[in-house]
Parts: sequence; structure tokens; C-alpha cells
Amino acid sequence: MKNDTNIAKEWHGHALKIKQDANKIILGQEKAINLVIISLFARGHVLLEGGVGVGKTTLLQVITKLIGGSYERVEGTVDLMPNDIIYHASISDEGRPSISKGPLLKKGEDLSVFFFNEINRARPQVHSLLLRVMAEKSVSAFNKVIYLPNMVVFADRNQVEKNETFELPAAARDRFMMEVSIQSPTDKVLRDSIIFDTKFQDTSKLIDDIPSPSFDCKELNTVSSAIQENIQTSDHIKNYVETLWQATENPKKFAVDVEGIDMDDFIVAGSSPRGMIMLVKAAKVNAWMSNMSIQSPTDKVLRDSIIFDTKFQDTSKLIDDIPSPSFDCKELNTVSSAIQENIQTSDHIKNYVETLWQATENPKKFAVDVEGIDMDDFIVAGSSPRGMIMLVKAAKVNAWMSNRDHVQPIDVEYVFHAVMAHRLVVNRIYENNKTELLERFTREVLLKVATPKLD
Repeated sequence: MKNDTNIAKEWHGHALKIKQDANKIILGQEKAINLVIISLFARGHVLLEGGVGVGKTTLLQVITKLIGGSYERVEGTVDLMPNDIIYHASISDEGRPSISKGPLLKKGEDLSVFFFNEINRARPQVHSLLLRVMAEKSVSAFNKVIYLPNMVVFADRNQVEKNETFELPAAARDRFMMEVSIQSPTDKVLRDSIIFDTKFQDTSKLIDDIPSPSFDCKELNTVSSAIQENIQTSDHIKNYVETLWQATENPKKFAVDVEGIDMDDFIVAGSSPRGMIMLVKAAKVNAWMSNMSIQSPTDKVLRDSIIFDTKFQDTSKLIDDIPSPSFDCKELNTVSSAIQENIQTSDHIKNYVETLWQATENPKKFAVDVEGIDMDDFIVAGSSPRGMIMLVKAAKVNAWMSNRDHVQPIDVEYVFHAVMAHRLVVNRIYENNKTELLERFTREVLLKVATPKLD
């Protein structure tokens, strides 16, 4: 039997192919596609937000074809009852009453995507049934329990008409892992392709032409568990997520201020524990899709290998056995220059780096606070210009190693402590434990300086 690490590694290529193929068919929705795929591999349900005709149904049909399994859809109407989703009653050709399975049940364990269109037009009784199915992955019908272990629910809401609609309460919305926005693309080339390229006018043919996947979608639950087991969360990340949770509950404590809103009465309730669990699950899938930190051995395995595996005891032989590289190290200067020239930094990233620089010079201005430290005299000198140049250079290389052509905030954050800590001049009274304090300080700077939105 394959272990979790091998499963996660093997499926990584499948996930990237699903993403790549979906973006070839659904134009201008890269972020939405990425978030939907993250939800699928985290086994989380999704609320879709967007106007009429922007491609929500087509997106889900494409995703279903790419992952395999069956797709079912139901329309929310004011007269829809829970039983209508479970079974259909009709008169047979022989004139006898006939009962057949409804859209929720007729595909059984093959159901991979269930789309509830305009869910807010259905009554609360229907919502209750759907929420139970989402939570339990089963429903009682025909005197037995029918399991739907591979189903992920997608739903959207009618945002235009308010008559005869029943909004989902907060407790119901909390069952969904994400709300994903799907808007019409703004790029003229993409818009022209969607309008004038005939292949996008026949969505049925477009979907039929998608080849069947080379894997079984029924394995997704196993893959999801393997991802959650193998992607690690450091203490820094745990503290970061905990702080984000607190900020949703008490935004004023973190100086969160939205223009035109009274923050004293804006947030009635912050995130639930379920919401934070879903956040971490989604973040782990995103890390996995970005090929970050798929951890094979545990720390103990590594320590035991170093101590007891004889190949690590003769370091000279270990080094001699390394094969010669296939490149000339004299080319590294040229490669380094090429990376710096080709990896782009947006205006958002430039502003972010500038703000981080200011925060190292004047931490109190950004409410940077480290427990047990008097911030008035902790930092004697912030980063130098050279330090900031080095930060950007390192961030560009990290982006390049992650196969991106532009720097993202995660690249800056990944190298921030390593580049900055030894450059910051602290008061001599903190010299004995400055390593620990600077680690806490750089972490706090990243928490307090707002991360820019990606372009």
C-alpha cells in the first residue's frame, strides 16, 4: 500500500494538469479555478458568487470532466421541497405509481460535483437537508442510508431578485469552505476570444472533447487526507493563524479600520473554529499545489538516520560520491543576473517592501509589539538600503525557484527573517537573547504590515 507521502507526490502532477487544462477552456478565471481546485483537494464545499452568464455552470462541468465522476444540478425554486431532491414520483407507462431516485441520489457514489443553482430561492427546509448531506455525506431514503462519500457541493445565490428568496443563515454559510467570485474577464483579448471564437459557443462540445482523467476521482478523499498529513505547519504559522482568528473576532484590537464603517458594530461574530480549520486545510492544499514542503520523514527519522546510517559517518566518501554537475559553475553569475532581470516586481510588491523597510526603522508606527521588549529602545537602526536590495534579490530567486515570473508576498515573507535579522542593530541590553527576540520581531513585523493583494 502506498504511504501518504507517495500519494501526495503522485497526485501533485494530476492537480497541476487539472488546473492547466481548466484554464485552457475557461478563460480569465485563473484565481477562481485555483480556489475551486484547492477546495476539491481539501474536500470542502464552495459558494460561488457572480452574475448571470459568467460561466459558473460551465466551470463546474469542466472541472467534473477533468476529475471524473458525475455531475448533477438542481434549480432552487420557492416550491422546491426536500423530497424533490431525493426522489421523483411519476406514473409509469403501465399507469402505476413509480418512484425513482432524484438528482442527489441517482448517481450514488459516482457523484463528484453537485451544483445547487440559486440556493437562496429554495426554502429553509431544503437548506437543512442539503446542509446535513454536506456534513454527513449521506442521506436516509428508501428505508436505508445512502452514502455520497465523493460529493462536493457547489451553490450560488440569486443576487438580483430579492422577492421570494431565503438567505442562508450564518451557521449554514459556515458549512462552505470558500466563497469564490467569478466575474467577467476585463482583458480585451480574452473577452474577444470568448465572444468571437466559435469553440466557446458550443459548451457541450467543449466539455465532450475533454479526455477522461487518468485517475479515479474516488481516490480524492484519500489524497486529501494524505495532503493534510504531509504538509507541515510551523509554530510561526500556527501563531499567525491564531492571530488572524483573533483579528476576525476583535478587529479594533489589531487597528483594523475600514473607511466609512464603524468597527464597533460591524462584526457581530468572528470566524468559527470550523472556519479556521477550513482555512488551514485550504492553505495546506495551496502549499501542496505550489510544491512546498511535502515532508517525507519525521524529525526523529532524520535524527536516527544521521546517527545510525553508516553512509553519514564517512563524510568524505559521501561528498566524493556526489556526481559532477551538468553545468559550469562559472555560469552562475550570468544566471543570477538573468533571474534578477526577468522576475518582475509589481507596484504592490514595491510598496510592500518599502513599508517593511519603514517598519524595521520605526516599529511603533506600525504597532509592532514584542512581549517583554520596550520598543522605544529595542531597534537602534533598521535595515540599510543594501539590506533591502538583498531582500528583493532573495525574493526574486525564491519566486524563480517556485516557477513564477513575478514576486509574490510569500516570496518576500519566506526570506524576510533570514535576510533581515542579522542586519538590524538592537540595543546592547538585549544582546544575550537577540537571536530569539529578532525572530519574534521579524514575525511581528510581517503580521502588522498588511500583505498586498495579488494582481
